[in-house]
Amino acid sequence: MNDIGKLVACLSMVVDHWTRQHIRYGWGVVLGRLAFPLFAYFVACGVSRTRNARLYVVRLLVLGLVTEPISRFVYGMHSLNVCFTLAAGAALLAVESRKLNLPWLLLSPCALFSDYGASGVLVVWLLGHSRISLAILVLIVSTGMHPYLVIGYAFAASFIATIRTFPSGPRLLPWWVFYSVYPVQFLFVTLI
Repeated sequence: MNDIGKLVACLSMVVDHWTRQHIRYGWGVVLGRLAFPLFAYFVACGVSRTRNARLYVVRLLVLGLVTEPISRFVYGMHSLNVCFTLAAGAALLAVESRKLNLPWLLLSPCALFSDYGASGVLVVWLLGHSRISLAILVLIVSTGMHPYLVIGYAFAASFIATIRTFPSGPRLLPWWVFYSVYPVQFLFVTLI
């Protein structure tokens, strides 16, 4: 079930980015609001399950570094991309669970300059502690009360609550497939 949830998160992200690039608003943005909470949830799950938290956080940082120039070019972003938010949230959970040493918390300030910012790190942490409704409330308050966002985040909360009830099951795809979707979607969004 985890891989299906990850595929939904990836598809949601692509729909959101395409909608924002070509239409600006619409139901694509509602579907797109599933992406960040789902990615945050799966990062929190990944931290709790990994045997090597350092490698887990480093992968997120490398993905952020590799895609940063692309995201700035395609979207004209002035903040660090979401991978830095997810990495800071993962580091916070890993330090708290004693899988990483305290210096890893030095990643936290980079979240202040990244997509979703400190509230995004808080969302990862809250989802790591099974506080789904509080995490969604933080997202709604921090990103504004636009109806598209509220509806999308409500769907995200329902989806996370549902997938938590199923066993994780066998992997359908290797881990690197999910990491590769982020850079590849920039090409899709730009060319189509």
